[in-house]
Amino acid sequence: MTKPKSLSPDQLFAKAVNQVGRDLSSSDLRLLTSGLVALREAHGKLLNEIELKALSGMIAFVAYSQEANETTVMAVLLAHFCFEDVKMIPSRLYDSAMDFLMNVKMKHIVN
Repeated sequence: MTKPKSLSPDQLFAKAVNQVGRDLSSSDLRLLTSGLVALREAHGKLLNEIELKALSGMIAFVAYSQEANETTVMAVLLAHFCFEDVKMIPSRLYDSAMDFLMNVKMKHIVN
């Protein structure tokens, strides 16, 4: 089974509006617009305190178990997800970040 392609809120909105051969009523457009706003907000939430502590703990565990520096593990994580600070990672990426840390092999990256 293949994983469905993830669309951004803007891509989802454009796809719904640009359906071929279908005219959207003003109420349809209002509903789509309000859905777009809700999706943008959902995608914009940052890690909460519990998620941040769990991620920091996993970074420390990876560093300890793989004999690496915590700063290096954090830098690899941030580079992988294209962020400058762990606090800026969106909550929607929490599971992916944890999966990445569980599977990362620091010796293959650093050395």
